[in-house]
Parts: sequence; structure tokens; C-alpha cells
Amino acid sequence: GAVVGELANRTTAGEVRVRGNNAFTLAEGATHVVTSDNNCKIAFTLAEVLITLGIIGVVAVLTLPSVIQKHQEKITVNRLKAAYSILSQAFQRAITENGTPDTWGMGAMNDPRSNIIMGNTFVPYLKLTRNCIGQSSEYTEKNCSITRNNPKYYSNIVLANGTSVAFRNWTGSCNFFNFGSEVCGQIAVDINGMQKPNENGKDIFDFYITKTKLVPF
Repeated sequence: GAVVGELANRTTAGEVRVRGNNAFTLAEGATHVVTSDNNCKIAFTLAEVLITLGIIGVVAVLTLPSVIQKHQEKITVNRLKAAYSILSQAFQRAITENGTPDTWGMGAMNDPRSNIIMGNTFVPYLKLTRNCIGQSSEYTEKNCSITRNNPKYYSNIVLANGTSVAFRNWTGSCNFFNFGSEVCGQIAVDINGMQKPNENGKDIFDFYITKTKLVPF
């Protein structure tokens, strides 16, 4: 114990120092020893944090619009698919029970009575929240459709999922030839109802009515 104590107090170069249970040799010319703390913690400076946050902000500004657009496009596609499925199933049931549209008793284009017949033939096979068929433009604009609400050209309903639907007869004989199909009429859907933007290709889309199926424009 005395020998160890003596060695521990020597500071000449090359001699042994003892601290706790660790022994080491001083280098030539050394006057003191620096020990390290194995529990030291590394932290970021304020400047580093601010720089990092700035980079994250720039990346967010560049990428978020694209992410939001893709998300909105997905919502639009899903809503349009749902509207097409609902109306197609209703149309097939209408054909099964009432025959093809050329037997429904519709006349020429821009005949309000024919638009009413078309709409009323679909209605029994659909779940609705509002029915504006046969109503005035003012009533229809307030309750069913912002854009296509003239009863001379359309008859309007709102589906249970909020989709606004406008039916239009083109010809009762279904002989209006367009894009390779014999067209009977047209269905316009606004997939978010009365909400904006109410623009073609954004939330308003159209289907042809043929004798046997609905065809997207």
C-alpha cells in the first residue's frame, strides 16, 4: 500500500501513475493527465437545428402540392367509379323491367317531357336524397344542381352518396350516332354535388346512354 501510494504521487516523466484501479505511464515531458468521461452527451447547436428545419421546410414546399394533387385525383377517380357503378346497375335493372330506352316513350332532344321520362325510369332503382325531376330551374339550382338545372335540357336528382345526376334525352329512337355508338341520351354527374368547383373534367363528368349500357365520354 505504501509503495502504491508513493508511485501515485510521482509526476516525473516515464514513471507510473495509479488512479483507482487503472495504471498508466506518462509520456516524456508530460506534466498532467486529461481523462475522458465516457458518459459525455452530444447535442446540436441552435444553428444546426435551424438549418435542418429550413431544409425540411423547403422539401415540404416542393413535395406537398404533388402529394395533395395525387390524393385528390385518387378521391375523384373513386367517386367517379362509384357513380358509374351505381348508375350502370340501375340502368341494367331498368332495361330488364322496362325494355331498352328506345321503348320508353321518349321523343326528340330538348323535350322536357322526354327528360322527365328518362329520369323517372331510373329513379326506382336508385337511392336518393333529393328529387328535382319536373321542378323549376330555380328549385333545381337550389336543391340538386348548380350548373345543369334547366328542365328543358335536364331532369335532376341527388344520390344518397351526394352525387348530383342530370339526365338528358337525345333521341327517343336511340339513333343519334356519336363516337361509334347509337346514343339515346346523356347522364351528367357532379361527384361532389353542390360543392365547387362545378367544372367539367374536375368534378363534372358525362356518360352516354346507349340501348344496352352507359359509356363514359
